[in-house]
Amino acid sequence: MSYVIPTGELSLASQVKMRVIAEEAGKQMLYNRKIVTPPPVPSAQNPNPQETAEARDADYAVDFTPVATRVTTGWLSMPLAVAGNRYSVFADITPAALTPQVPNNACWVFYGVTIIDTTQAIDEMYFAVGNGPTPKANFDLEKLFSKMETDGFFSIPVVFVPQDIVTCTVKARLVTGVGFRVALKTLIVEPLQVTNA
Repeated sequence: MSYVIPTGELSLASQVKMRVIAEEAGKQMLYNRKIVTPPPVPSAQNPNPQETAEARDADYAVDFTPVATRVTTGWLSMPLAVAGNRYSVFADITPAALTPQVPNNACWVFYGVTIIDTTQAIDEMYFAVGNGPTPKANFDLEKLFSKMETDGFFSIPVVFVPQDIVTCTVKARLVTGVGFRVALKTLIVEPLQVTNA
């Protein structure tokens, strides 16, 4: 099982480095899938070659939810009904579980988490591909709670490739009967958008 590093234990430079590692993992995935070509190696003639991919912070409403529900969207899990069960963090406000899918020309990189609710009603976060699902990563949230922290970075970034159906669940520690608010630090990595002004 991977773990979450509390933000308070990281210097600002380390936080930036972890975000850069996540961004590079996403770009490498786009290069490997031949969605974009890697930028040329710097040379005397071209010391600063232009990037071919870029990363931006995800917007929950725009990137994870259907157009019809974008006005009222926000991070909210399915209601925690049974202790020990897993519940999707992509519930939207409905709260019917969403199953977001990565677009054809992008990849999603999850690199950290922010616990918005104050209760310690969850204790584990699980990432998988599809509804099957195929496991990708599992993070223990105990270290965050034991340090009285609500924000942290994953020990490894979790990369989803084009067309992946993203499953992310939290394991209920307590029965609350309501959704739990937990936000994922997420980068959307996609081909560089060049505009002619």
